[in-house]
Amino acid sequence: MLEAIIFIAIGFPLLIYGGNFLVDGSIDLAHQYKISPAIISVTIVAIGTSMPEAIVSMLASAKDSSDIAAANVVGSNIVNIAVVLGATAFFRKIPVGGSVVRIEWPFLLFASFLALAFMRDLTVDRIEGAILILAMCAFSSLMIWLARRQRKGEADTREGISEISTPPSAPRLYLYLLGGFALLFVGGNLVLEGAVNGARLLGISERVIGLTIISIGTGLPEIVTSVIAATRKVHEIVIGNVIGSNIYNIVLVLGLAALIKPLSVSPELLQIDIWVMIGVTLILFPLMHFMKEIPRWAGALFLLGWISYTGYLIVNPS
Repeated sequence: MLEAIIFIAIGFPLLIYGGNFLVDGSIDLAHQYKISPAIISVTIVAIGTSMPEAIVSMLASAKDSSDIAAANVVGSNIVNIAVVLGATAFFRKIPVGGSVVRIEWPFLLFASFLALAFMRDLTVDRIEGAILILAMCAFSSLMIWLARRQRKGEADTREGISEISTPPSAPRLYLYLLGGFALLFVGGNLVLEGAVNGARLLGISERVIGLTIISIGTGLPEIVTSVIAATRKVHEIVIGNVIGSNIYNIVLVLGLAALIKPLSVSPELLQIDIWVMIGVTLILFPLMHFMKEIPRWAGALFLLGWISYTGYLIVNPS
């Protein structure tokens, strides 16, 4: 058991640093190509902060722990909205604008129901994984088209991006990217080994481990990125990062994991957890559409809801 704890304790910091390096490098790369902050947050930053989930889920799939792979995706999406947005909004309300309500949120809802449809037979096979990857390509292409359409010039591009990071030299930029991937891979392996071994020793199902410990751990890059962006009042990064990361968790992470090896899905994940994921996604709409913000009271409710849900998982660990 001590070995499992050590693995997790070492793996999580590596995931955090790896995610930060990857996000910094991704933003700096986007800066050079003059992409707007809103598009960066939904695409490059979202992909970067989803890399821990991708690494852990792909490793879990390859090592026949597919319950962890599927639960990590569902749990991470719940954590991103209920904890990342909830905690950020609780301390500072988050204004919402732009294309998030019109384009990104509807695509997230579509991806969520697509995942539900694919899990209906308690498995996600390679064909369904390929369809998810095609959906990712379609979404990414749409975002690239929007980036070209909405580009307002170099001055507008620098505004907001420079608040997150200053572009380093080219060698340092690629060191960030390569170093980030390396840390994520090593950290993901350690966290996965520790979580699986610990779950077996304690008699806790891989589903619950994936929904709780691993989801929180792989969600740390989103938490760090959103908190930094909120304190610097770069609100489009906060909401875009969460919505975009949730989209890529489904279409990219779940898709890649299923392509490596067909995923088995526990009945509880299909009957309970994925509906919690869809529920918190639906709650976002009236807040973003009618109120144009995520207010502090909504952030508090998200956090309380997540605490209650996690308590339920702890009481029912099977």
